[in-house]
Amino acid sequence: MVRKIVGFILSLVLGLGNLLSFTSAVNAEEAGKIWLNDDNTVTYTTINDAVAAGHTGDIIRVSGTFDTTNTAFRDAVVNNDMTLEFVGNTVILSDNSMQHGLTIASGSHIKTVNGSTLTMKGFNTALNLQVGSEMNDGLYTFENNEQVSLNGFINGSARENLVVNVTSNSFSRLYNDNFHVENATVKLNATPIRTDGVYYPLGIMPDGGIGALQMAYNFKNVHFEARGIAGYEVGKWNIEDSLIDIDFGGDNSSGGVGYIQFNYHVAPGVSIIKNTNLHLKNVAMGLSVLNDPDTSTMELDIDNSIVTLDTLGSDMDSSVGNSGIQVSGAKVKINDSVINYTRSTPYGTAFYIIGDSSQLEMTGDTVINTPASLDAVDITEDKIDNAAAVLAPNDAYVVTGGSHLVKYHKDTIAEISTTPTNGAANGDEKLTYFQLADPSVTALSPVNSNGQRYTYGVANASSDGNKYVWVPSEKVTFSLGDNPSATFADGTNANKETLAMRGHTIGMAVRANDEAIPTFNTTPISNDASKQFKGWFYRDASGNVLPFDANTTDVLETMNVFAMWEEVPQPIVTPTQPSQPATSVTPKTSDNTNIGYQIGVLLVSLSAVVILLKTRNLVTK
Repeated sequence: MVRKIVGFILSLVLGLGNLLSFTSAVNAEEAGKIWLNDDNTVTYTTINDAVAAGHTGDIIRVSGTFDTTNTAFRDAVVNNDMTLEFVGNTVILSDNSMQHGLTIASGSHIKTVNGSTLTMKGFNTALNLQVGSEMNDGLYTFENNEQVSLNGFINGSARENLVVNVTSNSFSRLYNDNFHVENATVKLNATPIRTDGVYYPLGIMPDGGIGALQMAYNFKNVHFEARGIAGYEVGKWNIEDSLIDIDFGGDNSSGGVGYIQFNYHVAPGVSIIKNTNLHLKNVAMGLSVLNDPDTSTMELDIDNSIVTLDTLGSDMDSSVGNSGIQVSGAKVKINDSVINYTRSTPYGTAFYIIGDSSQLEMTGDTVINTPASLDAVDITEDKIDNAAAVLAPNDAYVVTGGSHLVKYHKDTIAEISTTPTNGAANGDEKLTYFQLADPSVTALSPVNSNGQRYTYGVANASSDGNKYVWVPSEKVTFSLGDNPSATFADGTNANKETLAMRGHTIGMAVRANDEAIPTFNTTPISNDASKQFKGWFYRDASGNVLPFDANTTDVLETMNVFAMWEEVPQPIVTPTQPSQPATSVTPKTSDNTNIGYQIGVLLVSLSAVVILLKTRNLVTK
């Protein structure tokens, strides 16, 4: 019996030992361990050994710390459609900056589970995710490696479930063609210290140059951060439902000027930023779209997105090129989006459009926010909180919707225009800058030069709570009519002029071209007491005289509004008769009328006596 009990206890201890052994296998504090599938009793010295021992589709499981003396991940290659799975926190170290680490070949996968983190340090190329391979859910940290190459598909189940942190001196080999990321977070942090300890400020991103591959971003539901990087060229972007936050400042700012340039040398075509929040900090040129119109087409479409450009600007008023968005020979379309432009220095331009075939088009309920204070356009071309079209066609700057908080500038130089048109469909008419009286208005219906109304969306206000629109205008002239003695409220009598949004009332706006809209429709004064103000009137196309009201009468064309006067009505006087004193007449005895009256009374009395006598005789009998 005792033997049986002892045997049972020994079996239990051995079982617990096996359990503890497995637990230690997934503990990052322990030495690194590699095994295939679920059998952790058979381990392998290197990743390549495990791959050789496995079969197509097997899972290579890893956990623990692989120090600088361990060769498990030296020139390691996972292929044959296998999955490399880190089941516990894993640290892989190298002390040789010439040493390459892990390669995930086409068809294979890499992932971490159980909330585990993979950390790789000190390699030349720590991870080479080749085209056709996938990085799946997990937490990945790459520190102080020369490079990490992510040419495969970074594909997670949610942003928070796949997080990649890369700290490096340079990211020039981060991807070669298409940077393809979905449902993931990717964070890049440039450091000026290389793995060999040399201070070398770069922060370089992939730069296509002439004859390069597409160098494209394909992001869907991605949180992308980059810190301390230099400006770089890209080909095409296809970004949707994402958060992009890039800071070009810091120690690595000497590596280049902050910008993102869509360059036809890299890859011509149309780039899309949709349903995305894009924030660029410490940039000089912000977003730049460069094209050779004779050889290719370059277009950037920003739709239902928020783009914030915190620019450096320039300390010199003669500097050219510091702007929020640059368009050169290309096209930029902004629809239903918000563009926030700031500058940290005195000079800069929100939008810079240069050359033939260039166009900046703003549609829908777009909102443009600038400091709206800088107004100094001259031959240096970039000192205004607005869009400057330089040596560009008439339709280079087109606005058919939105609220635009900019600094109005009256065009004075033939080569430079800061005034948009409403596009070819509306006659390419130069527009007027209005501030709406009522910020609750969500849409306008201005009339174009063809006499047709079009929809102008203005659902969202600018950052100051007001709404500013670019629409066609018409002049309205007020005159005092045929009363030479009349004056306006200010005491003058010369005709007055104001502006209205064509198709709307004067009262719809309070400012035009950054000046208050005069209200000349107040009651004028007549110095002729015989005349009074009847009202304001105008003649329609048929010559009919109609009443005019600044708050109800739509201005459809140039209008002449005139005062009408009428004679002051005179009071009606009714004549009165002189009054006569009342008198009483006393009848005289000699008056014939009095004698007749007395005879009548006598006769009546005699008749009464006769009647009484007869009555008495009858009673006696």
